[in-house]
Amino acid sequence: MTDTLFADVSYYQPPVDDTYPYPILSIRANDGTFRDPNFPRNYSWVRRSLDSGRLTVGIVYCYVRPNWQETAATLRDQVDRNGGLHPRVVLMLDVESGGNPAGDASDWINRTYWDLVAYCGGNARRVIGYANAADFASMWRTRPPGLRVIGAGYGSNPDLPGQIAHQYTDGQGWGGGLPEGAPPFGNCDMNSADGLSAEQFAAACGIGGPPAPNEIDEAARIAAAWIGRRITPGEIVCPDGLGRFAEFEHAHVYWSPTMPRTPDGRVHAQPIPHDGLFEAWAALGFERGPLGYPAGPHTVVDGGGVQPFLGGVLFRQNGSRSGHWTHGAIGARYALLGAQAGDLGWPVSDEYADGDGRRQDFEHGSLRWTAGSGVTPVAPAPGPGPGAPPRPSPGLWDRLRQALRRLLTRTRPPRAGA
Repeated sequence: MTDTLFADVSYYQPPVDDTYPYPILSIRANDGTFRDPNFPRNYSWVRRSLDSGRLTVGIVYCYVRPNWQETAATLRDQVDRNGGLHPRVVLMLDVESGGNPAGDASDWINRTYWDLVAYCGGNARRVIGYANAADFASMWRTRPPGLRVIGAGYGSNPDLPGQIAHQYTDGQGWGGGLPEGAPPFGNCDMNSADGLSAEQFAAACGIGGPPAPNEIDEAARIAAAWIGRRITPGEIVCPDGLGRFAEFEHAHVYWSPTMPRTPDGRVHAQPIPHDGLFEAWAALGFERGPLGYPAGPHTVVDGGGVQPFLGGVLFRQNGSRSGHWTHGAIGARYALLGAQAGDLGWPVSDEYADGDGRRQDFEHGSLRWTAGSGVTPVAPAPGPGPGAPPRPSPGLWDRLRQALRRLLTRTRPPRAGA
């Protein structure tokens, strides 16, 4: 069985040189906003060695801190200032309780994780974790799906969920016969990718095979027939720090790790067309509004367009200036009734308060929800609700009915025998 060994170093060790014998090397970039002073030299050597074939995989890691945005930004800046992200470099979160607040830190650790996933072009496998069993259980209780980790367990293998290697010693005699260090560092943290060759370790981290597609570019390629020219030269990070987007002539394309995953673990970016759907979504507050990120592709249907979002479904009828969205119990009943293709037709308002309940208006009726009765149909549609088209006042309705009766009286042919 192959066990690939590798060292884990920082400025506590001397900089790396060509005496280093293993095909993987893990180097620290930062502790929060503290920049490891050896990183420029170490990373330069890693990049050269990856290009020459001396190394198979490079690991760049940060010691995570609650100021996750600054921590992730420092790692990215360290890499960018020193040649950029090499295609065979994996990023790692060093999750340790030392100096960090007690308790579950999953929220800010995961935000760090997804920030770095976005930096890796959406390839979640290129960001891994490091922790001992206690910190893994207490600090990182809720973890991203498919997370790969290096488990720290001196004298024993912790065998953590998703483990692809374990750190078996800190150089102080825990190796059980395995090396307690490596040249030129002397004694240092040492790891073993148990049962994995260096190439298999690389594949487990999402590198070594064909590069993972950039999801925004891939979505634009699929939509090439209609999306138009690209406006933003790169990608823009969303205000939540997780998602990112690019603007095109006829759509904005969004990607976020919070969007649904396919069975193979990928999150596909989704275009939102500039045909009323994007404008309606923007008016609701973009991804920070009630709809959140898109949950599926835009679909052209007879009479308009439909797109699902994490918080509901947005509908745009041809000829309308904006869309309307459905959600919750009313949205579920509307879907069961055939949505825009059913008897109710297209939404003409968003959901709004109506006495002790909620109501939404459609072309041919309304749906009303109360806590006691659930969702019940109401016809004809009341109004005007917020966003609904204005309706004639009751007095005008009466005058129209009277005029119609007079017209029918004058034009109706006489009955037989009259």
